[in-house]
Amino acid sequence: MKDRMEYFNELSNIIGRSVPIDQMLSVATNKIHVDIIKFDEMLSRHLVEYDNVNCTYKGEKASMKDVIQKHYGDRAIELMNLIMS
Repeated sequence: MKDRMEYFNELSNIIGRSVPIDQMLSVATNKIHVDIIKFDEMLSRHLVEYDNVNCTYKGEKASMKDVIQKHYGDRAIELMNLIMS
């Protein structure tokens, strides 16, 4: 079974950028965690079609999960779920 860091690395490879790590939560729980707010902001900066403030992607309502799935595919969502569990 892969460890969380391997999932982070694979997700970062799919996205083409390092997925931000929540350092404080990771230290407190002794498990690596996504900094979900920084990740959302990063996606909004790099995907011009995504407006994280108004929750839209290509002009239509969309959650961050929807955006990840539409732009990066099912494996990216699978990795997010593994990391978030």
